[in-house]
Amino acid sequence: MARVSAAAPAVPAGATPVTDRTYVECMDDSGDPWVMDAKSLVAHYWDTASQEGWKAVGTREQAPARFRSGSGMCFHKEVDGAPALLRVGSDGPTEFAVTMESALDGSTITC
Repeated sequence: MARVSAAAPAVPAGATPVTDRTYVECMDDSGDPWVMDAKSLVAHYWDTASQEGWKAVGTREQAPARFRSGSGMCFHKEVDGAPALLRVGSDGPTEFAVTMESALDGSTITC
């Protein structure tokens, strides 16, 4: 489950709300944060992405270094017939980002 822990900024009348960044805290049923450090976060996303059919770029041993790099850990698969990428990376010592990219026209995208 995810809980948004920061409100979106106010939007002027008639504008479409687009948040620059959403802060999410991952929790299990206990209510306590379960993502405690980068090592457990890397392991969680590596295992979960693999179980969901995502193919990793690089090896599990390389994953922590990729997570801390500017490009992050990267996974790929087809979603509804189009190539897609899933990236998980560090945005600093206490933040991380999970993004998904897709090429709806079917063009090649790379990590």
